[in-house]
Amino acid sequence: MLVNPKNNWYTDTMRVCRDQDVPNGAVTNTARVEIMLGIPCRVYQNSKPNVKMSDNAADYAPSDKLACSNDVDIREGDEIWVTRGGRLGYANSEQRYYAGKAAKYYEPFGGVKMGLAHQEIPLSGEERVKRR
Repeated sequence: MLVNPKNNWYTDTMRVCRDQDVPNGAVTNTARVEIMLGIPCRVYQNSKPNVKMSDNAADYAPSDKLACSNDVDIREGDEIWVTRGGRLGYANSEQRYYAGKAAKYYEPFGGVKMGLAHQEIPLSGEERVKRR
């Protein structure tokens, strides 16, 4: 797989799903539709939280962030499926996240190193697993 040298620090890939109106006869329903696939990105962690146990469930709420090109249209609430190492050819299972509000970072004029402009998206990967 060829990696663009301007953004070769994007080691992961993502597919993005968004709620969209879908006409169904006289009724319009809302469905989650895949809108992008194979987008280069990189997920990183701010902290590694502990699993919180209760009587009937386990709760895990990591505070991961995602970096990708400023050109990618990510909106709050988008469902993001990330394949860690996907851009490097690894076939890892996808991890599901939900997007928060993106912060865009642009390169300053005359920057020392080009190719660092990106957007940073907080991710909610919260999972609740019911005990059996």
